[in-house]
Amino acid sequence: IYIHVGSPPQRRLVIANTGSRFLVFPCKPCTKCGNKHFSKEYFDPSYSTTDINNQCSARECFFSVKDSCNNSDECSWRSAFTEGSSVRGFEVEDLVWIGTDNLEESIKVHMQAAVPFSFGCSTSETGLIANQYADGIIGMASLQKDTVVDVMYREGTIPHRAFALCLT
Repeated sequence: IYIHVGSPPQRRLVIANTGSRFLVFPCKPCTKCGNKHFSKEYFDPSYSTTDINNQCSARECFFSVKDSCNNSDECSWRSAFTEGSSVRGFEVEDLVWIGTDNLEESIKVHMQAAVPFSFGCSTSETGLIANQYADGIIGMASLQKDTVVDVMYREGTIPHRAFALCLT
């Protein structure tokens, strides 16, 4: 799935994860992230004009599991996956929308569906997630609130709280 984050948009290729609600991919200054990912450069939050203040002292952290403020007053987090991979990093909130592989078309069509969304900026990856082609994962768990689809529905940018996967 292609997602577009920030303004101007930075495109990322992510794997759908039907077991979580989180969106996670490497960001600058990632020191221990994979080098085989789709995107040649890590997401740079400072490049976006729509990045929202992510200081722990200013708001509640979105990632409720194991979150805490780090020395830079960012919401820090870590997560482990069943197959053994792990990621850690900090939280960012910015505009997010689901797009296509055509960046120009995605900007025209999908920018109207962009919603503010908190996601994880990985600064360290281990295992399979560090070696995969996709940049990261997008949580699509239908039974959990606050997935990208859930937020898009609540914001009125999509008509139904639903998504479909087309397997060919």
